[in-house]
Amino acid sequence: MEERFMEFRGGPSRAGAERIKVSLNSRGVFYLNYVGIRKLGNPEAVSLLYDAHKRIIGIKPTEAWRPNAFPLRAKNDKRTHWIGGIPFCRHFDIKVMRTIQFNNARVGDDGILRLNLEDITIIGMEKKRIT
Repeated sequence: MEERFMEFRGGPSRAGAERIKVSLNSRGVFYLNYVGIRKLGNPEAVSLLYDAHKRIIGIKPTEAWRPNAFPLRAKNDKRTHWIGGIPFCRHFDIKVMRTIQFNNARVGDDGILRLNLEDITIIGMEKKRIT
């Protein structure tokens, strides 16, 4: 029988020096590495966008005073930041059962970080079930 190999589309756990690394967990929390934050211009807050037809999430720098601004909060290491995006995920019915990492996250010329829900790698462990 002939093998039917599938290529792993993710990368190593450690991001490269200039690689944007973004993940989303089942609680609707986005994590961005320092490269992504820097390429967004080190904003205090972002607005979250969604193209339902292409299944692409956009993260765009915005002013913190705007009503739809999601603050970027630093984790303990100060290099990783997180966004509490559960209202966004609920509104657009984006459900993640295990933590995912977005492959090929990129910031376009318009300053928007694009995350394709069709181009992901599952990186989270399956939750243990109590029987």
